[in-house]
Amino acid sequence: ARQVHPGAKTVVMPGMPQGRDINEAGEKSVTLVTIGDDRSLEIEERLTSVAQFERVSVDLTGTMEWPEVVGRVRSALEDIRASVRSRHAVVRLGLTGATPLSWALIRDRDLLLAEAEQAAEQTGDTWVEKLELDLAPQSAETGGIADPIFELAESMRADAKSEAFRAEARALVQKMVADLPPDGRDFAGRDEAELELFLDRVLASSADLVTARLKAGGAR
Repeated sequence: ARQVHPGAKTVVMPGMPQGRDINEAGEKSVTLVTIGDDRSLEIEERLTSVAQFERVSVDLTGTMEWPEVVGRVRSALEDIRASVRSRHAVVRLGLTGATPLSWALIRDRDLLLAEAEQAAEQTGDTWVEKLELDLAPQSAETGGIADPIFELAESMRADAKSEAFRAEARALVQKMVADLPPDGRDFAGRDEAELELFLDRVLASSADLVTARLKAGGAR
């Protein structure tokens, strides 16, 4: 990120002229320095990034219908587009909150992504780089009446947390990595620490994905 340290000797850390991925989010620029005849300095930031990466979080709490979800996503994209000075806004969408639609949204992630991409296209010069879901059912859905699907979900989550299950999953991933060509082996991380983080994500989301498909399918 760009930093300026003024003083008797001004120091400018200009950052980079163009972000390459979501880890280099925000607008990028160069710094034009003009030295006057009196040795005074004029520092001017000039925007250079053609594409600007941004993370956008959308709270879906309380949404009851699919069009409500799309509407909130569209509003968030329009808001970020208005604030981005670069020509293109490249957005990583994170959808959060408790909603009775959580199961359908997780199950039909591909349809949701298509809706988000269409909304981005209609917004203009806006692109969805990735869609991340951190959704939960409303508490009323999981309380009161016993539900065999939720009981199965709890059982799956408990199994996924066991070291024996994790060891099996780790061995499966390592075997898969070994069978892949060299340029495809980084999908689960480039070292042991990244592999463990990959397992954390996969094991945490797998039970939710299976539950979502069972729950949403049963509601049809």
